[in-house]
Amino acid sequence: MKTPFHKIRQRLVSKLILTVGLVFLVSIFTWAYFNVEYQKEKVMQNIVSATDRLTSTIRLGTHYAMMLNSRDDINQIVTNVSKLPEIENIRIYNKAGEIKFSNRVSEVDMATNIKAEACDICHRTDPPMSEIELDERTRIFNNKNGYRLLGIISPIRNEPGCATDECHVHPRGKKILGAIDLVVSLEETDREIQRSQRGIIGMAFIVFLLTSMIIFYFVLRFVNRPVKKLIQRTRRIAKGDYEGRVQIAQDDEMGQLGAAIDKMGQEIAKNQKELNRQRDEYVQLFERVPCLITVQDRNYNLLRYNKEFSDRFDPAPNLSLIH
Repeated sequence: MKTPFHKIRQRLVSKLILTVGLVFLVSIFTWAYFNVEYQKEKVMQNIVSATDRLTSTIRLGTHYAMMLNSRDDINQIVTNVSKLPEIENIRIYNKAGEIKFSNRVSEVDMATNIKAEACDICHRTDPPMSEIELDERTRIFNNKNGYRLLGIISPIRNEPGCATDECHVHPRGKKILGAIDLVVSLEETDREIQRSQRGIIGMAFIVFLLTSMIIFYFVLRFVNRPVKKLIQRTRRIAKGDYEGRVQIAQDDEMGQLGAAIDKMGQEIAKNQKELNRQRDEYVQLFERVPCLITVQDRNYNLLRYNKEFSDRFDPAPNLSLIH
């Protein structure tokens, strides 16, 4: 016994909808995946660029105070900038890896491991590299509260003004005097990325749902119903009903197929009518011809005979002409 699922699986419309639906589902969610990845990449590029610009702003803002070796002014600049909600930490290192300025007072004058994550970017070679691309100066890591942090370290280069007696004198051959390490929170950025992901996935689901409904209606209206009418019409023709017509008001292949089936029914009716005429003519000739006509098998048993033979001999059923 065929189950409802088996019947559905055998239907052309089910196979068509399932195939189109699967292809469309894979396509729309592949598009959604790459769109989400693209949006994530663009958001991260923007936040990295903005953070790098902020680092440059801090370096430029503290430049004059560093020229005068005004620690109070540098501390005030660092404190003011760190009040921005996304700023987690601002550190200014000297060339020995000591934290000389920080928005966290407890870190000031602490010596860090020169091979630590932030410092190792420049100190992986000896002497330290002075020119490093932005992506190499960028790091992303998790904090203890569970959200991600973005850190960008920028070198403080020895400029001509720093190698004069007016400043605190740095040798001309010294290229890097220290570094500024800026760490910002990605908590809100990650929330924005998640909202964007949910929006894109939701939009993909809505587009898939609406398109699937349109495809389902189209297949049901222009394929399934006409096919059912064509099947019913061919069954009526098989039973001898040649006069009906397939009611398909379409100019496409389905309408052409319905017209072809109607034409076939008309031709079959015409041929059947001619066959009936010839049969009736044969029967009349067979019965009314004024001579004896019989149809016998190889054993001379009567199979059929005409009226003339019946009237003259009154034969019994299965009569054999050989006694």
